[in-house]
Amino acid sequence: MKTKHIKLLVIIASVVIAGIFAFKKSTDSGDAGELTIASGTETAGPGSGETEESVTDLSEYTAYICGEVKTPGVYRVNAGGRISELVEKAGGVTEDADMTSVNLAREVTDGEQIIIGSLKSGAASAGGEQTPGAGAVVSAEGSLVNINTADKARLMTLPGIGEVRAEAIISYRNENGSFKTKEDIKKVSGIKEGSFEKIRDLITV
Repeated sequence: MKTKHIKLLVIIASVVIAGIFAFKKSTDSGDAGELTIASGTETAGPGSGETEESVTDLSEYTAYICGEVKTPGVYRVNAGGRISELVEKAGGVTEDADMTSVNLAREVTDGEQIIIGSLKSGAASAGGEQTPGAGAVVSAEGSLVNINTADKARLMTLPGIGEVRAEAIISYRNENGSFKTKEDIKKVSGIKEGSFEKIRDLITV
Protein backbone atom coordinates (compact mmCIF):
# COMPACT_ATOMS: atom_id res chain seq x y z
CA MET A 1 0.00 0.00 0.00
CA LYS A 2 2.82 2.32 0.87
CA THR A 3 4.52 1.63 -2.46
CA LYS A 4 1.34 2.56 -4.35
CA HIS A 5 1.14 5.89 -2.52
CA ILE A 6 4.74 6.68 -3.43
CA LYS A 7 4.11 5.90 -7.13
CA LEU A 8 0.98 8.12 -7.09
CA LEU A 9 2.93 11.01 -5.56
CA VAL A 10 5.66 10.63 -8.18
CA ILE A 11 3.09 10.74 -11.01
CA ILE A 12 1.42 13.86 -9.56
CA ALA A 13 4.77 15.60 -9.12
CA SER A 14 5.72 14.77 -12.72
CA VAL A 15 2.48 16.23 -14.04
CA VAL A 16 2.92 19.42 -12.00
CA ILE A 17 6.53 19.88 -13.12
CA ALA A 18 5.58 19.30 -16.78
CA GLY A 19 2.80 21.87 -16.47
CA ILE A 20 5.17 24.45 -14.99
CA PHE A 21 7.68 23.97 -17.81
CA ALA A 22 4.94 24.21 -20.45
CA PHE A 23 3.57 27.45 -18.94
CA LYS A 24 7.04 29.00 -18.69
CA LYS A 25 7.83 28.11 -22.29
CA SER A 26 4.53 29.64 -23.49
CA THR A 27 5.16 32.84 -21.49
CA ASP A 28 8.70 33.19 -22.84
CA SER A 29 7.46 32.79 -26.41
CA GLY A 30 4.77 35.47 -25.91
CA ASP A 31 7.28 37.97 -24.50
CA ALA A 32 9.59 37.40 -27.43
CA GLY A 33 6.74 38.03 -29.85
CA GLU A 34 5.78 41.25 -28.12
CA LEU A 35 9.41 42.31 -28.09
CA THR A 36 9.72 41.67 -31.81
CA ILE A 37 6.58 43.66 -32.57
CA ALA A 38 7.70 46.56 -30.44
CA SER A 39 11.10 46.55 -32.10
CA GLY A 40 9.53 46.49 -35.54
CA THR A 41 7.31 49.45 -34.68
CA GLU A 42 10.24 51.52 -33.52
CA THR A 43 12.29 50.76 -36.63
CA ALA A 44 9.47 51.60 -39.04
CA GLY A 45 9.00 55.20 -37.84
CA PRO A 46 8.36 57.86 -40.58
CA GLY A 47 10.66 60.49 -39.10
CA SER A 48 13.56 60.18 -41.56
CA GLY A 49 11.30 60.37 -44.61
CA GLU A 50 9.66 63.59 -43.43
CA THR A 51 13.03 65.20 -42.77
CA GLU A 52 14.27 64.40 -46.27
CA GLU A 53 11.07 65.78 -47.79
CA SER A 54 11.32 69.09 -45.91
CA VAL A 55 14.96 69.49 -47.00
CA THR A 56 13.96 68.90 -50.62
CA ASP A 57 11.24 71.56 -50.41
CA LEU A 58 13.67 74.13 -49.04
CA SER A 59 16.19 73.43 -51.81
CA GLU A 60 13.82 74.54 -54.60
CA TYR A 61 12.51 77.95 -55.64
CA THR A 62 9.29 78.75 -57.50
CA ALA A 63 9.12 81.63 -59.99
CA TYR A 64 6.75 82.94 -62.67
CA ILE A 65 8.20 83.67 -66.10
CA CYS A 66 6.18 85.43 -68.79
CA GLY A 67 6.50 87.78 -71.72
CA GLU A 68 8.30 86.56 -74.83
CA VAL A 69 8.62 82.89 -73.89
CA LYS A 70 6.84 80.04 -75.63
CA THR A 71 5.14 78.63 -72.54
CA PRO A 72 4.71 81.25 -69.79
CA GLY A 73 3.98 79.82 -66.37
CA VAL A 74 5.15 78.94 -62.89
CA TYR A 75 8.21 76.71 -62.73
CA ARG A 76 10.54 75.31 -60.07
CA VAL A 77 14.33 75.43 -60.11
CA ASN A 78 16.96 74.39 -57.61
CA ALA A 79 18.08 77.05 -55.16
CA GLY A 80 20.80 79.05 -56.89
CA GLY A 81 19.31 78.30 -60.32
CA ARG A 82 19.65 80.89 -63.09
CA ILE A 83 17.04 82.70 -65.16
CA SER A 84 18.36 80.82 -68.20
CA GLU A 85 17.05 77.60 -66.61
CA LEU A 86 13.57 79.10 -66.29
CA VAL A 87 13.68 80.19 -69.93
CA GLU A 88 14.54 76.63 -70.92
CA LYS A 89 11.71 75.20 -68.80
CA ALA A 90 9.32 77.67 -70.49
CA GLY A 91 10.19 76.22 -73.89
CA GLY A 92 12.67 78.91 -74.88
CA VAL A 93 12.05 82.43 -76.15
CA THR A 94 9.95 83.63 -79.07
CA GLU A 95 11.27 85.30 -82.23
CA ASP A 96 10.35 88.70 -80.80
CA ALA A 97 12.25 88.24 -77.52
CA ASP A 98 14.67 90.99 -76.55
CA MET A 99 17.52 89.03 -74.97
CA THR A 100 19.04 92.21 -73.52
CA SER A 101 15.94 92.83 -71.42
CA VAL A 102 16.98 90.41 -68.69
CA ASN A 103 20.20 89.05 -67.23
CA LEU A 104 20.01 85.33 -67.99
CA ALA A 105 22.92 84.63 -65.65
CA ARG A 106 21.18 86.11 -62.59
CA GLU A 107 20.08 83.77 -59.80
CA VAL A 108 16.36 83.23 -59.37
CA THR A 109 14.74 84.35 -56.10
CA ASP A 110 11.81 82.46 -54.64
CA GLY A 111 8.39 83.80 -55.64
CA GLU A 112 9.57 86.40 -58.16
CA GLN A 113 8.13 87.29 -61.55
CA ILE A 114 10.41 87.50 -64.58
CA ILE A 115 9.32 89.25 -67.77
CA ILE A 116 11.15 88.63 -71.04
CA GLY A 117 10.82 91.88 -73.02
CA SER A 118 9.81 92.23 -76.65
CA LEU A 119 11.80 93.72 -79.52
CA LYS A 120 8.56 95.23 -80.77
CA SER A 121 7.99 97.28 -77.63
CA GLY A 122 11.65 98.29 -77.68
CA ALA A 123 11.38 99.52 -81.26
CA ALA A 124 8.30 101.52 -80.39
CA SER A 125 10.22 103.41 -77.72
CA ALA A 126 13.51 103.83 -79.60
CA GLY A 127 12.63 107.39 -80.66
CA GLY A 128 12.41 108.66 -77.09
CA GLU A 129 11.78 107.82 -73.48
CA GLN A 130 8.74 105.77 -72.62
CA THR A 131 6.34 106.50 -69.79
CA PRO A 132 3.86 104.14 -68.09
CA GLY A 133 0.81 103.39 -70.24
CA ALA A 134 2.68 103.88 -73.52
CA GLY A 135 2.99 100.19 -74.35
CA ALA A 136 5.19 99.34 -71.40
CA VAL A 137 5.10 95.82 -70.00
CA VAL A 138 3.88 96.15 -66.43
CA SER A 139 4.20 93.47 -63.76
CA ALA A 140 0.94 91.96 -62.57
CA GLU A 141 2.11 92.61 -59.01
CA GLY A 142 1.64 96.37 -59.39
CA SER A 143 4.21 96.86 -56.61
CA LEU A 144 7.39 98.90 -56.29
CA VAL A 145 10.03 98.28 -58.94
CA ASN A 146 13.11 96.60 -57.49
CA ILE A 147 15.99 98.27 -59.32
CA ASN A 148 18.26 95.35 -58.41
CA THR A 149 16.15 92.65 -60.04
CA ALA A 150 13.81 94.33 -62.55
CA ASP A 151 14.38 93.60 -66.23
CA LYS A 152 14.38 96.26 -68.93
CA ALA A 153 10.65 96.05 -69.62
CA ARG A 154 9.84 96.47 -65.92
CA LEU A 155 12.26 99.40 -65.52
CA MET A 156 10.64 101.10 -68.50
CA THR A 157 7.35 101.31 -66.59
CA LEU A 158 8.94 104.04 -64.46
CA PRO A 159 8.34 107.69 -65.42
CA GLY A 160 11.16 109.08 -67.52
CA ILE A 161 12.91 105.71 -67.90
CA GLY A 162 13.03 104.69 -71.54
CA GLU A 163 14.96 101.94 -73.28
CA VAL A 164 18.32 103.73 -73.15
CA ARG A 165 18.19 104.49 -69.43
CA ALA A 166 16.79 101.05 -68.58
CA GLU A 167 19.72 99.46 -70.38
CA ALA A 168 22.09 101.82 -68.56
CA ILE A 169 20.65 100.71 -65.21
CA ILE A 170 21.11 97.04 -66.10
CA SER A 171 24.65 97.65 -67.36
CA TYR A 172 25.58 99.51 -64.16
CA ARG A 173 24.11 96.64 -62.12
CA ASN A 174 26.08 94.00 -64.02
CA GLU A 175 29.35 95.92 -63.73
CA ASN A 176 29.09 97.24 -60.15
CA GLY A 177 26.71 94.87 -58.36
CA SER A 178 23.44 95.62 -56.62
CA PHE A 179 22.33 99.11 -55.60
CA LYS A 180 22.66 99.57 -51.85
CA THR A 181 20.13 102.44 -51.60
CA LYS A 182 17.55 103.99 -53.89
CA GLU A 183 19.74 107.10 -54.19
CA ASP A 184 22.51 105.01 -55.77
CA ILE A 185 20.54 104.96 -59.01
CA LYS A 186 21.73 108.55 -59.55
CA LYS A 187 25.16 107.05 -60.25
CA VAL A 188 23.76 105.70 -63.52
CA SER A 189 24.57 107.82 -66.53
CA GLY A 190 21.61 110.01 -67.54
CA ILE A 191 19.75 109.82 -64.22
CA LYS A 192 20.07 113.13 -62.39
CA GLU A 193 18.27 114.58 -59.38
CA GLY A 194 15.21 115.60 -61.40
CA SER A 195 14.78 112.11 -62.87
CA PHE A 196 15.31 110.53 -59.45
CA GLU A 197 12.58 112.64 -57.85
CA LYS A 198 10.08 111.32 -60.39
CA ILE A 199 10.76 107.68 -59.45
CA ARG A 200 11.83 107.96 -55.79
CA ASP A 201 8.51 106.68 -54.42
CA LEU A 202 8.12 104.00 -57.09
CA ILE A 203 11.37 102.06 -56.62
CA THR A 204 13.00 99.88 -53.99
CA VAL A 205 16.21 97.88 -53.48
